[in-house]
Amino acid sequence: MDASGIADGSDEQALQAAVIRGDLEVAKSLLSSLANPNAIDTHGETPLFEAASSGSINLVAVLLQWGADPSKPSRDGLVPRDLTVDTGILTLFDFFEKHEVPTSSKEAVLAKLEPGLSKEFEEIMADESESEGEQTQFKPPVEVFEETSTKLGAPRDVSEHDALAASKQIFEIVNTKRCKVYSKPDLDSAVLTSKSRGGFVHGVEVTMNFWLRLHGGGGGWMLMDMQGINGQREVLRPKEGLDFPIRSFQPQGVACLQVLVEAVYILSAPCEQGRLLSKRASGEVIFVESQSCDGWLRLTGGDGWVRGGLRGGLGSATLFALLEEGTEQVDLWALSDVWRAARREGDGALDSDTVLKLLDIQDECSRMVDEKLRSRTPGDLDSYLQCGLTEKDMTLSRCGIGRRLFRIILTEKLQAGEVLKKPADLVFSEHLPALLQAVGKLQFEEEGDLKELNLGSDDTILDPETGKVLGLWNSSSRHIMPMTHMCDFYQDQGRAASPEAIAEQGEDVEQMALVVGREDLLQIGGHEDSVKAAFDDCMDKVAVGDEATMAGALVRCKQFASDCRFKTGLEVSEGILAAFETSGKVDIDFTRDMLKCRAACWAALGEHEQVLIETDQILALENEFQGEQRHFFHTGMLEDAEVKKLRRNAFAARRGVRDREACTGTAWRLPSVKSTLADID
Repeated sequence: MDASGIADGSDEQALQAAVIRGDLEVAKSLLSSLANPNAIDTHGETPLFEAASSGSINLVAVLLQWGADPSKPSRDGLVPRDLTVDTGILTLFDFFEKHEVPTSSKEAVLAKLEPGLSKEFEEIMADESESEGEQTQFKPPVEVFEETSTKLGAPRDVSEHDALAASKQIFEIVNTKRCKVYSKPDLDSAVLTSKSRGGFVHGVEVTMNFWLRLHGGGGGWMLMDMQGINGQREVLRPKEGLDFPIRSFQPQGVACLQVLVEAVYILSAPCEQGRLLSKRASGEVIFVESQSCDGWLRLTGGDGWVRGGLRGGLGSATLFALLEEGTEQVDLWALSDVWRAARREGDGALDSDTVLKLLDIQDECSRMVDEKLRSRTPGDLDSYLQCGLTEKDMTLSRCGIGRRLFRIILTEKLQAGEVLKKPADLVFSEHLPALLQAVGKLQFEEEGDLKELNLGSDDTILDPETGKVLGLWNSSSRHIMPMTHMCDFYQDQGRAASPEAIAEQGEDVEQMALVVGREDLLQIGGHEDSVKAAFDDCMDKVAVGDEATMAGALVRCKQFASDCRFKTGLEVSEGILAAFETSGKVDIDFTRDMLKCRAACWAALGEHEQVLIETDQILALENEFQGEQRHFFHTGMLEDAEVKKLRRNAFAARRGVRDREACTGTAWRLPSVKSTLADID
């Protein structure tokens, strides 16, 4: 047996070499790193052949312990037991092949094993005895796949091509126009051919922005949904229902998932017989670029495949949570490269400190993107170029420009060396451009002519025929503005005004009266001082957690909602919550009830994104997420049925409304109440 026929530098080649040398510790280390114990050399022999022929019972035991198959034959038809006469090794083979083994033979094996292994096998063999003859084989870490991948004799060399071919599904062409087949998942790539309505194609893989890879017939790619380009929507429809783990459109062509279970295992092919490559631990983030038609997820960078299983999705297992909120301006491809580089420096693994640093740098870069864009000069191209952006960057969508700036800031941050030891070695991978999604139509009159353009999800105006960016829609002037005016969208963003800021604004006296429930004071001459005094007294009581004052504020907010005074309810609750947050006090029940009231007001106003923002905060409270864990707040569990219903309806309404409503000029994500309410008719 030799190590030829296996990829140079692979863990399997190293394992073969370690067994040939008789190096038990190296073999253990490689197996614990998920090297495949059933990899074969040019003779079709696994490492177990060499271990058996050398008479090393310790190596045989370790290989069997990690899933080596004692019944797998070589190309000559031999099995490992044919190469040894050692009674201890033969006893181990009998045990793992489920033959009856006398107690005396087991004791003889334990006496030959080194102390550490002897203790482990004593427990394994004891478990087998307690099960009254039923074999209880040690299961390697692939037990997450339960039955198939741990069966002795299960093939572990299925190719990606064969696995994808086995998953192919039939799709019907439902578009009324001729549908193009492209050479790449890119509208600017070469067109191979076209298909007509009523025809059928075979597909094997779908990207995160809905490109379908065709199987047979020359291959190629078709866009399943044209996202409003040239007036087209759905193009392809599966003939039978498919169990896709990720069903929402991801414009960047990559999805960000958080691991929820103890560990998930990465395989070389989209099937349970693929070779084990690595694993991802709980809390880590993985990046997915496509999914097979039978529910396997392809990781970015050629890192392998993982079985799907998404919280809230189809299927039985819950392995991941999809992280969508707050990632519109995050360059997920660049972030994926950084996570991969960190894993490479950690020999394929990440410790908890590195994970938190990666999450923190994402948050910090996102915050800096908002700050930099907020400080630009409207209409001044040079002020954007000073951030490192290029003129070509300024032809992208609003979120596209934000993502370019995110990458620039991320690169600068990494140079500090706090996350990567060798940031200079990081090379960002090439990827296809984001596919812009049209969520509505914009009609307006220009020089007597009625024009109709597509509205993107970030208020970017798109050419209806090509999908290219035309500019930004200004709802006040009713004109399309150059992308250099995108800073206007960030001017009013920020946290709720503090009580001190409210008190300094004389024009907010009426709001102050509403906050404290003393509208009667507005009828008295010279009421400003009285209102301010009442406001200060209320805020002082809230700051110390006065239950009566807080309960009164909550009752007022609910009453405003009942009276359909939704804007007023939102303004009052914002002031109260800002004061309570400033105090540093913690009252989960009060904060949750106030947020629930706000979510109901936003729902009544049709502001679905704001409903999700409020319910996200409730999720954080109910799951006791603090500090860095708030990165994952939307992966928790909700107990309140009303909040669940609000959140579910918001997601459903957001999808439907964005597809049919005309532009209102309202930004989709505005955490400030004032800036949002001002745009609601």
